[in-house]
Amino acid sequence: THDGRELVFAAKQDCDELSNKQTKHTAEQICWSITTLDFAQTLSAPQQPDFRYLCQADRLENPKALSNHQYVFLQYEDGRYQLKHYDDLSKSLTRLYSSEQNYIYHFDYDVKHKRFAVISRDNNFNNLVELLDQNGQLLSHNKIRLTQGISQNQNFPANFEPEGEYLLATSNNSLYKIEFNGQLQMIKTPETNLVSVVKHPD
Repeated sequence: THDGRELVFAAKQDCDELSNKQTKHTAEQICWSITTLDFAQTLSAPQQPDFRYLCQADRLENPKALSNHQYVFLQYEDGRYQLKHYDDLSKSLTRLYSSEQNYIYHFDYDVKHKRFAVISRDNNFNNLVELLDQNGQLLSHNKIRLTQGISQNQNFPANFEPEGEYLLATSNNSLYKIEFNGQLQMIKTPETNLVSVVKHPD
């Protein structure tokens, strides 16, 4: 979470192993969940994770905490990822964003401006960067313009820098800056075996 209190992650296990079931499942079924672990409480005693949302999707990935017990994540359904929103107070689930033309593979949330960046591919293997408002409405849609020597097969899982002015991504072990208009720029780094990047807030 943005205040550093909880760790938020995706977990899966047999449905009958979950102690706080929301629905009844058979033993053979697999449940995904948004799971949290409270750091503050671990200072006094070991803690068990809390299962915030249970589902039977093929996959659930990249959960992120918003404010007031709200969570957003990618859920794989019908051959594509959809951006879903879960309210843990009302126990309600809504589809925030999906596309029938493009294949979403990553997203990030800009805390400062309350918006999302969604990274996807189209049928021609172009990488796309889309900005959404906090309600999932499309603000901009641009193709990432690859520079010379970069393969179309490279993915760009990108995250907002702390001020929300652009995105940072690692691809093929290198660091890139992605503007919201799709402009791509490599950033030289001392190391060239990078896997992921998050910029320090300060």
